[in-house]
Amino acid sequence: MPKQPAVPVAETEIDWGGLLDQFAANAGGGQVFYLKAGKNRVRLLPPKSKNPFIAVDTTYRNRTRTKYLVGAVVPEAVDLERNPEDVGVRAVLLTRQQIHTILTNQTEGFDLFSPEGNGLTIIKAGSGLNTTVTISVTPKPIPLTDDVLEAWKTFDLEAVAKDWVAYQKSQAENNGAGGEAEEDED
Repeated sequence: MPKQPAVPVAETEIDWGGLLDQFAANAGGGQVFYLKAGKNRVRLLPPKSKNPFIAVDTTYRNRTRTKYLVGAVVPEAVDLERNPEDVGVRAVLLTRQQIHTILTNQTEGFDLFSPEGNGLTIIKAGSGLNTTVTISVTPKPIPLTDDVLEAWKTFDLEAVAKDWVAYQKSQAENNGAGGEAEEDED
């Protein structure tokens, strides 16, 4: 069989960062922050309703659990190269036990949700079912900037939650086992 001539590849510049942003936005993943191993700095945002937490079901190894999304500023999530206006507003995914710890701190007098309140340092160690998470309140308040408060006004936590749940379901269907890559303790 004679050798076929090579088909020329069109020389098109691909915006890989833009594609990544588009993929993340479609999956709800770009707006959802997952706790990383090590230290995570988080500043919770003022609630827009009576309950600042939105319950979402997650699946890991065919086991469904409820976790929660809450609005926060995550300085480590800011990517000014992809979005020069990014101020770090994200939906942070937390377990029931982590929410309990946050609410305990709030009821013990720490101001975690007001524009003048304190931040959180969340340290995650281990992985899978052997994950430990320690949550501590920053000693000094971390006031929210006007830019953050403006971004929070337009951030739709409920829409992010719906997109994230749809993405998790599609991952479970495609992988046959479950959406999340790893399950934390709850």
